[in-house]
Amino acid sequence: MKTVVIEDIRADNDYGLIVQMPEEGSVYQEDYFYWKGSSIPACFQTNRITTGTMKTWHRDPVFQKLEYHDDYEKFVFLSGNALFPVADTRDGAVCAGSFRVLRVTPGTEVLVPPGKAHFMPVAEGDEPVCITVVCPEMPFYHVYLDEETRAVTKE
Repeated sequence: MKTVVIEDIRADNDYGLIVQMPEEGSVYQEDYFYWKGSSIPACFQTNRITTGTMKTWHRDPVFQKLEYHDDYEKFVFLSGNALFPVADTRDGAVCAGSFRVLRVTPGTEVLVPPGKAHFMPVAEGDEPVCITVVCPEMPFYHVYLDEETRAVTKE
């Protein structure tokens, strides 16, 4: 089985994701509410937009199946530290050597561009990961790594 070292997600990255870190964004607060605006607009190909809530739990961080879409998909990580698998695709297949697992902390927003392979994050610890997902109604396409790959921490 292959292994890949878990990386902390970064706004200035070379893996093709648009990222807003928890400390970024505009905040407005009054005595009974707090509003944090996103600095990541998404220009979807349609106006039929859907939202959903994803909740994932801890499991052995081994990945092989990924998916990609023809449009953007936005993830707002609300709680729990997530291990988020991503890879580049070309001609409906994962590009060799592009697979990464990113540690994403609560408050981070990630815009996944069309064609970028990803899959459901795994909770890094005992706290479940909760995510709000915003995207158009669209199909998904499964792609697979050549072999199962385990995410490991850097020693």
